[in-house]
This record gives sequence, structure tokens and C-alpha cells, in this order.
Amino acid sequence: MGKFFLWAGVCFLSALGCEYRLDTEREVVERGTLGQEVFRILKKDLDRLEVPKGEAFAREQQTFVAALDTLLPEEMLDDLQQFLLAILPLYDLGVLPAVSQPIACVLADLSQDDELLQALWYSAHPQGYGWQDDWPIIRKALAHEGLAELVAQIGSLWLAHDGLGDDWQLDAEQDDVFAFLLSELARTLTEVEAPQLDLESDLQVLVDFLLSSDSRLADGSGSANWVLRTGPRGRALPAVDSLSGLLVSPFVDTDGDGWADLDLLTGDFVDAAGLKLDIPPPFDADGNPAPALYRYRDLQQSQLGAVLDQAAPLVSDGFAWELPDALPPLLGPSVSRQDEHGAFSGYDPAQAPLMALAHALRVLLDYDRLPQLLEVIWTLADEQEPQLARLLHEWDLAQEIVDQYPQATLADANRLIDDLLPLVQELVQRGFLPPLLRSLSDPRLDNLSSGLAAMVRYRDHLDDEVAGGMLFNLPTDFDLSDSVYANRSNLQRMFHLTRDTNGIDYTATVDLFNWFTIYDMLVFWLDSATDTDYPDEGLAEIDSLILPLIDEFDSTHPPVEDVNRFMNHSHSFLGHPVGHEGENLYQYNAESLLALEVSGLLDAFKPVVTVFTTRDRAETRSGGKLLADLLASVHPHYSPNLPGAAEACAHLRLCEPMWLEVLDETQLVGQAIVLINSLAAMSTSSGLDVLAELEYFADHLLAPNESLRTLNGDNWVLAGDRLSQISPISPLYLLLDASRQLDDAVAENPAADAAVDRAFEVLTDRFLTVSPLVDSWQFQNRRAWFLALNGLDFLQTRLTLHTEQGTLSARLAEFEQDLSDLIADRVLPRLVEILQLLAAEPGLPARLDALLLDILDDADASWTGRLRKSIARLIQDLLADNTALAHALARHIDPGAKNPRFVLGQGCVETAAPNDLISRVLYLTVRLLASQLPERQVAAELIRNAGKQASLPDGFVLGDFGQVIAAIHRADSGQLTEKSTTDLAHIFGEVSEYLLDQERGLEKLYLHVQRRRGL
Repeated sequence: MGKFFLWAGVCFLSALGCEYRLDTEREVVERGTLGQEVFRILKKDLDRLEVPKGEAFAREQQTFVAALDTLLPEEMLDDLQQFLLAILPLYDLGVLPAVSQPIACVLADLSQDDELLQALWYSAHPQGYGWQDDWPIIRKALAHEGLAELVAQIGSLWLAHDGLGDDWQLDAEQDDVFAFLLSELARTLTEVEAPQLDLESDLQVLVDFLLSSDSRLADGSGSANWVLRTGPRGRALPAVDSLSGLLVSPFVDTDGDGWADLDLLTGDFVDAAGLKLDIPPPFDADGNPAPALYRYRDLQQSQLGAVLDQAAPLVSDGFAWELPDALPPLLGPSVSRQDEHGAFSGYDPAQAPLMALAHALRVLLDYDRLPQLLEVIWTLADEQEPQLARLLHEWDLAQEIVDQYPQATLADANRLIDDLLPLVQELVQRGFLPPLLRSLSDPRLDNLSSGLAAMVRYRDHLDDEVAGGMLFNLPTDFDLSDSVYANRSNLQRMFHLTRDTNGIDYTATVDLFNWFTIYDMLVFWLDSATDTDYPDEGLAEIDSLILPLIDEFDSTHPPVEDVNRFMNHSHSFLGHPVGHEGENLYQYNAESLLALEVSGLLDAFKPVVTVFTTRDRAETRSGGKLLADLLASVHPHYSPNLPGAAEACAHLRLCEPMWLEVLDETQLVGQAIVLINSLAAMSTSSGLDVLAELEYFADHLLAPNESLRTLNGDNWVLAGDRLSQISPISPLYLLLDASRQLDDAVAENPAADAAVDRAFEVLTDRFLTVSPLVDSWQFQNRRAWFLALNGLDFLQTRLTLHTEQGTLSARLAEFEQDLSDLIADRVLPRLVEILQLLAAEPGLPARLDALLLDILDDADASWTGRLRKSIARLIQDLLADNTALAHALARHIDPGAKNPRFVLGQGCVETAAPNDLISRVLYLTVRLLASQLPERQVAAELIRNAGKQASLPDGFVLGDFGQVIAAIHRADSGQLTEKSTTDLAHIFGEVSEYLLDQERGLEKLYLHVQRRRGL
């Protein structure tokens, strides 16, 4: 009885089409393995049925026996018998026929699809392309330990959301999200058209980039992993002569279309007379390439290999399953929408924060010097990696400190950026940016970080008894309110002073006569802090007649140190300098000027001051005045407790303790200066001046433009106070407004906020972790770093092409429109729903991740090579003409199509929709996987065995069974030549007939199994 059930199971699982007949002759023969025994029985039946079939089977004996013994090893045979008995009720209930019969009808339909058969033959026709290892990813998946549980869980989830009831009819009360998505996929496949033969298409160029090589990306295996380059016609790309640029001989291009001439029916390369070329295949029997004839890529050092290497760590982090929580806030509120298919609940692109960000980026990138900017960025990344890496390291340290100060956040709805941006934009427009950046190379800037820290740390008052007039020994107590003057740091007082003196004149009055006037005290002070060619002199000037009356001044061009003392001393004879607020400055904030000296910040500040004060002195608005306004604009945002605070004050005071720790514990400021200094003399390989290009882009970024509009067409955006309007707007304002919308949407959803933070953390750790070295710093993930550099270069090249063709703006607008269409489409909401279903299903994300990690496992170098080659083949095949396959698939997966059914006496007929084939297959699969023995999961083990390599080289159990079936059921089983489209039709037809035949096919097998039950 056991052997019978085993044989029945073999026929069922392999679908050999053995046309079952009982052999009643009894022979005593030496028993072999199960594979050998089953081969002997089937061989005898096939010989009786049709001798050529038996002979074909005999030729495949070794393949069949090895495959069957791998699928059903000796040690599991007894348990397999019990399993077959356990699943007999599935036949009694009609579950098995309800799946096998529709599948047979599908195969019958495919056997008559001439277009599909020709396409299948066309794709299988070429030999020696290096694709011998069929379906490696499927094999790996089948061998995965947890695949059975994963399939069962996904199947159950599908059945709960396929819109069908227990009777397989539409159920209005059941969610139909999976059926909907399947229907949309079918519609998309139906609309697939043959691709254009264009080697310069964006997709083709992207594939070329992924398959390109870079020796820096070598994975260390040492051996090349050659893959053949194929084109959109599904055939090898011939080599090109490096000198002439023409195809190498014997390939010809008689019509001058850039492609080697092919026989349009077979795809064989032909000569000028249209005759098939007698040329060797791309790979010989030992796998050696023929580079003189064809194009290849070494995947061992390819961009694709580097991309795949990044996937496994990201999957193992598991953060991707948190992202479905972030999608709804990014896509905006759900609204009622309408399209040509009717009403649906979807997303409105005009209300989607993600769309607003895309629009802002499109405007930002619509810049006529974008290729040059990318060239600068690439140069900076390539040549200054140590500086970039070190700066990022310091930034990470600073971020860790910032995270410890959750209370140190700027006040909501503040106008700090709005008040600073016009001045920064003026600075850029007037050409101050390059000299300003160059000024940071001055060695005095080394004291900038320590000087800032000292200004924040201390709040000392004047002390004329010590050098410099001040001794730092009274720390700022940040727990005390700054509404009290004594509790303010020296930095806070300094910014207060800038506001209090900006635009205020000081007139020295003696006996009611005005002796001299300092126009705009802040500008005067900045002039005095300017470097000149004369020691101990600044640019500020006073009349020589008044010099004897001012003890602090020894020159008509007093240096800043003298001006500091003048501002801090009592001048009852001349009159005290008084600020906007009516206070004598020597009693109110002027002491911060001495703190500037003692801290060293004043010395560090002088190179920057000099850039401004020495330019445009004759202009109505001098450079010094611009700097004065820039400094003074900070004070209103320092604290709401100070006079002159802005209504939308940012409250910078809250951040002082955090700033202090960042300045003390990191070298963030110093490393930023080091990086900026490296730009001063840098130029790109094409001769572009880096600072000049940064200036051009800054102007584009900041310049208001009357023609710019937001996503919804407004010519204004709200300022940081969320009340006043900014118009006209700049690209930066569009970006800020979009970022604000995005932040607001995410912040209102704690789960989304956590998901975004987690994604940022994982991606940063993976790609931006740095390694400190003895002589320099570098990014730890070397392959990802070189991949990023190559990606920048690739993008710059493509954008240069579009810019030269004048198509950049149009392409950017096209991409924005594509995203808008995607958000507006009825598919996206259902796709989000599916992702949320998968993420919420207990254990399912972990199982899916485990499968992906198994497939991406790089422990075995030989598997890594096969995986890369399989992906390389797939992405190249996607560019080929797959219309026949797409259309055939669409017919049979569409839930709205008529249902293929087998009716006794009528054959396959189309019954009313819905087409429930996929749901029925999944239902059967779930039932089979649930039919387990107490101590053994037979179905799961069978799945794993099906993915194993058989004893023959490159043997694959399912593939081997398919090879045997094809050999037996081709039109002429005695033929050994390449199979034709007629053979493919015959194979499909024979298998279909076996699944339907009531006398000798699978139905007969069911009856025999049923009759033997219980014996």
C-alpha cells in the first residue's frame, strides 16, 4: 500500500502525464531506490502507450531518478504515505479538482497562444548565454526553512481580504484589497506595449550604470563574475571597436540603426545577405567569455553588486516595517475622488505634504547650472572625504548632546529665519560669500569655538583691576531667569548690545557745542575691528581735534580694543554713549565687548568683519552696515524676557547650555572651518571654481522670484510665525514651507514620527558611520561610499545631457507630474493598506525578513555570484519585449475576468466572473500546509526538497521534472533537436489533458487513491 501512495504522490507532484495504467504483471526484481522503482513502472507504461515517449523517458532516466530521490528521500517515505492519506479529504470535498482543472484550462489556453509561444521560444533559443543555473532565487526561496509557514500565513491573509465568500462568490462585506490590486496589475499588464529600441532611454542608461564596473567596488573574492550584456531585443550586445566605434566583425548594421542585424523571427545574428552568422556563443562549455565578440560586465566589482550588498543589513534592521505608519501622514488626508473607473477614497496631491516637498525640490533643481553644481559636490566628496567624515563624526557627537536637552528647542512659530534670510540673500547678491568663506582660513579662527564657549559660560562684570578689564570667574547659571540682567551670559549681552547700538549716533557735547559725532555706533565699532595695514589702527575715524579729549584713543583711527574701553568708561565731560533703550552703555551691555577680548572671540571675529567693512564703503548701504544689521537681527530672537524681543521670538537663550556642551565636548565648529577652508583653492577637473559655483547656487536658492508658485498655485507662503505672508518667494522658501508641512503632518502622528526617526537613524548608521584613522578619517561603508560617488557622477552626466538639449525643466516637470499621478491614482491607497496589513500581521514581517536575508546571504561567495548574475539577467530582461507574456498573464490573473472551468463533456468553458483561480490555489496551499503529521511537517519538507540541487551538476528538482516532461511530451518525442513552438504547444496541451482526462489522467489517479483509502 505504501508504494502505491508514494507512486500516486509522485504522479501528482511531478505532473508527468504518465497516463496511469495499472500493471498487473508480477515480477520479482531487485529493488532500487524509489526513483529507480518509479522510473521502471512509468517506463513500462509509457512504452505500452507510445514507444517514442518511453525512449525519451529512458534518455532522461538519470535526471528523473536523481530528482525524485532528492524530492522523496528514503527516510521520509513512511511519513509521506501517512500524509497522502491525510489529504484525501481534499479530493472528496472537491478542493483538488477545483484547482487542477482551472490550471489545466489555463494551460490549454496558453497552448493556443501563438504570440506567447513564439515569445517563449525566442527567449529560450539562444545558447551559451551563461544562464545555465535556472531560477536560482526560486531555488533559494524553496530551500528556506520557514517558507511553508510564510506561505501559509500570506495565503490566509489573502483569503481574508480577497473579497470572496466561502462560496467563492463576491462578498460585499469582505475587504477586497488583494483582489483590487490584482485587478489593477492585470489592467497594467494589458496595456504593456513593445519597448522602443533606444540605448539612450533613461531606463536603459540606468541598467548600464548598475552593470558598470569600478575596481574600488571589488568584493574581495578575487575572481571575476562575468555577465553578458543583452539589449532590448533580448540578444547579446556585440563588442564595439574602440577606434572606429563600429560593431566588430562579423556583425553588421546594414540599416544603420545602431544595432547588429538579426533574423527578426529567430533573433539569430545575420550577415549582410541575411544568412545566419557562424559565430561562437558568448560563453563556451567551460564558462569562458569571448570578449572579442561580445560585451560583458564583471559583477564582482559592479554597482549592482554594491547595491545588493547594502540590502541585507537594512533588512536585518527591520525598520522598513515601521514605514507604513509614516505613509498616510506624508500622503495627506483621505478624500473622495473620481476617475474614469468611478468614485474611490484616495489622496489629493494638492494636500499631500510629500507632493509639496517634491514640488519644492523640482523648483530647486530647475537650475541652469545644476550639472556644474553636481560636479562641485562630486569633487568635494571625492577630494575632501577625510574632512567630510570628520565633520560628520563631530556632528554625530553634537547630536548625541542635543538629544540630552529636549527642552532646548526653539519656540514654535518663530521668525528667526525670516528675519535673517533677506540679509543673507543680500550678502550673496552683493558678492560677499566667496571672500567671507575665504576669510575663514585665517589662523585666528582657531579660537572661534573656545571663544564662543567662554562667552556663553561666563556672565562677569567689569573689573578694571585685571588685565583686559574683565576676569572670567562667574559662570552663567542657566537655571536663573534672564529677565534679571545679572543672569545673562556675555554672549546674550553682546547680541543685545548690537541691537541697542545699531543705527544709533553718539555725539560728544561740551558746553552745549557738538564737538564730533560717531554715526551709527555699531558700524563704527565694526570699522574699528577691521584689519588694516597699520598696526593698532582700524578703519573707524575721529577728528584729530577731539583726540586729546578722549583718554582711550591714541589715534584718529582707534583700534577696537580702544573703542571697547571708551564704551565701558564714564564720560561725564563728553557725554555717555546711550543705546536705543536710553541706558548708558557703560552700565548696560558694553562690558560684553571686554568679554569678547578676554574670550578670544574678538580676535577670531576680525577676519570676518574685515570682509564686510572693507567693501562698498562708498555705497549708501556699506558692507559694514549689512553686517551690523545681520548681527542686530539676532537679538530680538534671543529671549522674550529682553527689551526689543520679537513678537515671534525664537528664544535662543534656551539653547545656551546645549551650545556650551557642544562647544566644549566636540570640535564641530573647528572641523566646519577646516572643511570650508579646503574649498578656497579648490576647482573641479573641468576647471570650475568651487566657491564661485556655490555662490551661483546660493543666489538661485535665495533669490525671490515673482513667477514662483506653491503646489496649490499661491505666490506666497507663511512665515515662521504662521501668520504673516512672504511674497515673492524663493526656492528656499518653497523648500522650508514644504518641510514644515511634512514635519507638522508627521509630528501629529506619534507612530509616523517614530518611524521616520527610526528610518533616519538606521540609514545614517548604515551609510554615514565614519572610521577614525591615524592620518585621516573616512566613511566606514567603503562600497556604499564609492557607489554614492559613482551615482553622483552618473546623475551629473545625465543632467548635463538634458541641460545641453534644453530638456531639463521639462523632465523635472514630468517627474513631478508622475508623482502627482501616482498619489492621485486609486491604486496607492490600497497599496498602503496592504503594506499596513502585512506589517500588522503577527510574525509575518519577521518571516519575510528572514526569507530576504536568506536570499541575500553573502556567506557563500558562489551563491553571491549566482544571485548577482540572476538579478543582472532580470533587469536586462525587463528592458526586452515582454508584451506577449504580460498580456497572457493579465488574462489569467484578472479577478474581473470570466472564470475558466472544466465541464464534463464540454471541456474548458468560461463561466461568470469572478476569476477566483489564485484564491483557490492559495486555499489549497493553506489546506495542504495545515495537513501535517504530529511529528513531521511533510508538506514543508517537500517544498524544501523541491528547491534542492539533485545529484547531477546544476540539477534542480522542479527544473529537472520540467525537463523530463518536456522531453516526453514534445510533438515528436524521438527528436533531440531544439524544441519548436509546436513542441511548446504540445507540451502545454499534454499536461492540460493529463490534468483533465477522466479515464487516464489525474482524475483517474484521484479515483484510485480514493479506492485504496483505508486498506
